[in-house]
This record gives sequence, structure tokens and C-alpha cells, in this order.
Amino acid sequence: MQGQSLGERVVKHLSKPLKWKGHHLFFDRYFTSIPLLQNLEVNGIYACGTINTNRKGFPHELKNPTFSGRGDTEQLQHDNLVAKAWKDAKPVHIVSTTSDPLGDGPTHRRVPGGEVILIQRPPAVAAYQENYYGVDRAMQYRSKSPIGRQ
Repeated sequence: MQGQSLGERVVKHLSKPLKWKGHHLFFDRYFTSIPLLQNLEVNGIYACGTINTNRKGFPHELKNPTFSGRGDTEQLQHDNLVAKAWKDAKPVHIVSTTSDPLGDGPTHRRVPGGEVILIQRPPAVAAYQENYYGVDRAMQYRSKSPIGRQ
């Protein structure tokens, strides 16, 4: 437990009942780390999350990628763990043990001026956006709703 962040300890504790059941976890950059994804995979749990580039184990080669435009990607893979940098409006850094490292698919994006363009999106980003969306949306609703003492 020593040397682990609070986020890592929380995820490991909460995911204990999921061992060897083939579940897929999605979390944001607060919880994501390379050692956490490796530990979860050893226990039969697949995971995906955005990551801060200063996290332990994140590949130095992906910290400052050189993109030519939106939809560009750079990636490194070690066993089943894929680390990706993807250029959307801003660079997105993501690590995953859930997705195929190949097979980018199309997605629509709006550019300044209102025009909609088609760019390529990695499978890990697509899976993250599709599965994390509900949590993100729930947090938005909760922040706007006056829940509490009356």
C-alpha cells in the first residue's frame, strides 16, 4: 500500500469483489495510473482512463507528442496496456487495457464557426467517452441541483 495514491487504494478496495469476473472499469485522471491498470489486469479486471502525463510509469515519449492536426494519435503498448495521446481540440492522454490498440473510427467534431468535421478517434477514447459519459453527466446534474438540508 505504501507509495500508492489515495485514488489507487480506493479503486483497488472497491474493485475486490470484481476479481476474475471480466468487468471493465472507467475512471478519470484522478484515479488513473499505470501501476493501477497493471494491478487490475492481473486480477482479471480491465480498465481505461484519462491520465496526467506526470504519473509514474507514463511513457516519456507521449508527454509532448507532435501532432499535425485533429484526429492524430501516437501510442505505445506494453503487453495489453496501451498508452495513447490523441489530438482533439486539446491533447487527450489515455491508458487502457480494455480496447484494441488499432482501428481508429470516425467521430464528428464542431470547429469554430460552427462547421462539423469528421476526425479519427481511437477505440480507447470511444469506449471511455461512451462509458464515462453517465458519470460525468450525473456530476453535472448534481452540481446544479439544490440537494441538501432544507
